[in-house]
Amino acid sequence: MYRYLIVGKPFKNLRDKILERGDDYTLLQDVVATKFPDKQFKRRTLADFSSREKILEAVRGLDGHFDGVITVYENYVLP
Repeated sequence: MYRYLIVGKPFKNLRDKILERGDDYTLLQDVVATKFPDKQFKRRTLADFSSREKILEAVRGLDGHFDGVITVYENYVLP
C-alpha cells in the first residue's frame, strides 16, 4: 500500500482511483480555496498557501511518511 500527499484541489476521480488501488492519501488544501474551512474531513488538512514556508510547515506537521506527492494546484507556482 502506498500513501500519497495531494497538494491542491480535491479532484474526485484522482481520489477514487487512489483508493480503488488499495492505496491512501492525505489532501493538503489551501484554506482560502476551500468552501467549507470549518468542516473536518478524515483525509484533509488545511494550510496557508500564501508562502512556501507556510506550506512546508504544514507538511512537516503531517503524520507519517508519503510515498509520492501529487500537486494539483494551478493558482500558485513555487520554486
